[in-house]
Amino acid sequence: MINGNPPFHDPQRRVEMITKQILLNDPNYPKTMSPAACDLIQKLLKNDPKERIGVKGGYDEIKNHPFFNSISWDVIHLQVSPLKTFAEKSNLKNSTRVVNQPPQTLEDTPCNPQMPNGKIDGITYLGEGETFNSKI
Repeated sequence: MINGNPPFHDPQRRVEMITKQILLNDPNYPKTMSPAACDLIQKLLKNDPKERIGVKGGYDEIKNHPFFNSISWDVIHLQVSPLKTFAEKSNLKNSTRVVNQPPQTLEDTPCNPQMPNGKIDGITYLGEGETFNSKI
């Protein structure tokens, strides 16, 4: 979650071990994770949803958690996202390129097998009788 990994995992990817961790609410915390981050995750993962952070105190309870101490909530909306800046620069660079290649049509793609009438077997198309719900 915070560190880019799920809180429940097994190095050998054994489903039974991951399931056991989930049922016991025993997440893995890297040694590099701060105590505040561990505490926040633990409070988010409480087994009883009524005990989770934010249930009683709403957003303020979460915003006031020590993990978020460095965030100025009252002015965060005024900040420019680094992703927005990156996207704007990327668009500027790309707008100077001239691309003369037309977009590929669906029929031209290598993953598209040629289908008679352009339809896929097993799929009912709008106006052809059965609906998805009538097959359930």
